[in-house]
Amino acid sequence: MFKVEMRRRFEARQGLTSPAWQASGRKPLTTFTVTMRVAFEFSDDQLDGDERFIDTDTLEALLDDYANQLSRTAWTETFDHRPTFEYVTCWLYQQLSQHIPQLSYVSLDNETIGVTTAYSNPA
Repeated sequence: MFKVEMRRRFEARQGLTSPAWQASGRKPLTTFTVTMRVAFEFSDDQLDGDERFIDTDTLEALLDDYANQLSRTAWTETFDHRPTFEYVTCWLYQQLSQHIPQLSYVSLDNETIGVTTAYSNPA
């Protein structure tokens, strides 16, 4: 059994305010360093004639596109719903599952505050 994890690092602007930070008088953070991790699994017998399961070059371009999309503008401008890390991680899983067979999980690691949010198939 194989598990492949790919990652992209980018700067994100969530665009939400933190009531806890406001109450304590701390200045709100506006930009976060985020590492997106995407993993998929497959068995030995799923390798093709070139000894690959999927073309990772194609996946690299796909992950670059999503990383660029998530760093282009504040998430409050990108999403119609409140863009919590939970919401965006689930959304990203749903988007990528259409392109990546046997997607295991997607995670967004907010390195700025040290919190990782992961979403995996609920089945």
